[in-house]
Amino acid sequence: MVKAADFMMNYRDNETFLPKPTFDEWEEKVGVFTSTVASVWAALDAASKFAKVFHDSDRQEVLGEASAQIKDAMIKHLYDPDLKRFIKGIYPNGERDIPVDSSVTTIFTCGILDANDQRVRNTMDSLAKTLWVKTSVGGLARYQNDNYRMVSKDTPGNPWFISTLRLARWRIAAASSLDELGRSMELRKWTAKNALPSGVLAEQLNPYTGEPVSAAPLLWSHAEFVTAVCEYISKFQEITTNAST
Repeated sequence: MVKAADFMMNYRDNETFLPKPTFDEWEEKVGVFTSTVASVWAALDAASKFAKVFHDSDRQEVLGEASAQIKDAMIKHLYDPDLKRFIKGIYPNGERDIPVDSSVTTIFTCGILDANDQRVRNTMDSLAKTLWVKTSVGGLARYQNDNYRMVSKDTPGNPWFISTLRLARWRIAAASSLDELGRSMELRKWTAKNALPSGVLAEQLNPYTGEPVSAAPLLWSHAEFVTAVCEYISKFQEITTNAST
């Protein structure tokens, strides 16, 4: 863990403090991406807490400073106040990737910003509005104009379990009442409805027939579903406990 944390601290741009270019979450492009920045912040924040457990105050301070720099840099360079949302990323040539992309959901899943932070809310509202597949199948596309196994250009892309469940997880995280928490249930029911009879979840679905497209089963889809269920239970307990005190 020490070597991994040191690598992430050092593999950063000296001027922006952002991580240097890597592949994006979808393993398609190389650049500096919001999803990566949030993940690196989470790793360094966790490493700082480990250092505290082991009473290494000097290392805790260094790691804490690095994670704080990364958080500030992400907000400065990757949140667009005009678009009122986080963008996907910036490429080595300086080009900004601004089409709506569900990978930016790491801004709350990794804990770098609270789910109720207005910038997070703006971003998630944009995802829900832009990427929802307006067919009888429904679900959230991965990103705008996703051509990978695209069935129809009349949709932003095929619905993915991962992106749809990330929306569910945001609704869970942002909920402050049982009514608000209930809004996430419809997306988990959508997931169960579109699973194969065996319970297998595919990577993505045909937006008109609901048939699996690409890999099935996809472990990542299952992992997001399990995580969403666990987070739902935890939030339900939190809300009901607070209501009774």
